[in-house]
Amino acid sequence: MSIAKVRIQTDLGMSELRVDVLVGFLGIFAAIGGLLSGWTSEILGRRWSLLMAAMFEIAGAVCMALAEDFILLAIGRVLIGLGVGSALMIAPLYAAELAPMRLRGALVTMMEISINVGILLGYVVGFALADLPLENGWRWMLGIGAALPIVLVVLTIFMPESPRWLVEHGETGLAEAVLAQTCAPEEADQVMTSLQQDRVLGFRGAWSDVLCPQQKWRRLIWAGMGTALFQQLSGVEAAVYYTPEVLKAAGLDNEDDQFLANVGVGLIRVLFVIVALLVVDKRVGRRKMLLGSAAVMTVAQLMIGLNFRVWRIPGLAVAGQCLFMAGYSLGFGPIGWVLVSEIFPLQIRGLAVGIATFINRMTAGLIALFFMSLNKSVVGNAGTFWMFGGFCLVSFIFTYYVVPETKGKSLEELENDLARDPKMPICCASRLKRRYRPTPGPLSASSPLKGVKGSPT
Repeated sequence: MSIAKVRIQTDLGMSELRVDVLVGFLGIFAAIGGLLSGWTSEILGRRWSLLMAAMFEIAGAVCMALAEDFILLAIGRVLIGLGVGSALMIAPLYAAELAPMRLRGALVTMMEISINVGILLGYVVGFALADLPLENGWRWMLGIGAALPIVLVVLTIFMPESPRWLVEHGETGLAEAVLAQTCAPEEADQVMTSLQQDRVLGFRGAWSDVLCPQQKWRRLIWAGMGTALFQQLSGVEAAVYYTPEVLKAAGLDNEDDQFLANVGVGLIRVLFVIVALLVVDKRVGRRKMLLGSAAVMTVAQLMIGLNFRVWRIPGLAVAGQCLFMAGYSLGFGPIGWVLVSEIFPLQIRGLAVGIATFINRMTAGLIALFFMSLNKSVVGNAGTFWMFGGFCLVSFIFTYYVVPETKGKSLEELENDLARDPKMPICCASRLKRRYRPTPGPLSASSPLKGVKGSPT
């Protein structure tokens, strides 16, 4: 879309406002998709919800490629947004619940690699098709976007369901079979025992448990929601969609050079997220990577703003964009989703990840929608990037004081250990009582787990 939007504006005679609306629509409706998928993933399961997200993306890409006016383009963008938001919520949750503990961070990080490879491919395809006739080139750029979701539809057919979702819905035999395929026997037994205990308790989270949580959950929820928010307040969405415009404002006038620099920024993003993949589950840990990422992004955004105010050197603008993408891809890009997928308590995880995705994508959509307007307002180019730099600095402080280390622990251990940490200040006046309800099926009150501490006996 970064390159296609320039062609669409010329071919259809579209105003700059409508182009900004098209760009922003994806993030805004991805927020809605992420919120709804928190519900659908609990009802339909992670696997079928992921399949549904891919179908939305295919329909949206085809609609945009065939569009003749703004309305059809907007409809296609809405469909893609719903699919992207659902996939962003479900994919890290599914990977975290399916993966063994030693590979969980790496597998969730693979999602960010896939996103970055997709963005890079979009830049490359846009650059490669830039010389096609105006009326057809942008259609191919957008239509090709249906290819990878089609692959996802085929692969999803052969993927297992999340064992945690299966246990919650009484399919303990299937859950044991999936864990036997994905985890070592000892870890599979530990996870299964913990999941069975949770099901005996019969607690099911509600919206109120996320929005005004129990005291023991508050730090976990604040850390996850805040990380999702600051990932986008860094200004990454502006870098994804508006690098050519930023470079043009910095003095790089040649359109081919702008598009080529766009590809270079995308390549930097892919290379550094691969580095993150190699270290996320080994030495460094999530928290240190987030801190380092926030520091690098702060320097990069302040440097870009200073370049606009003082020098206006195109090469320095390119270097700043590359430095920002390197910092983002080493931390807040991949690690943000790792943390969101693993830090929320099991009973509210689906809803909480859905709300975190809503916050993330709504912020992304609003930034994409208003970025160019901010640049042309009294804030200006320099002020906009200094604002992003300020947000990055705040994210460093937030991570330092709020976000705990989650590396090397099972999802169940994280919930038990981090929930005891009293460092997060109390910000809600009321405490919610747990709600229990009888759970039918093989894990009823007569099951072998009757008598587990905390069970309704």
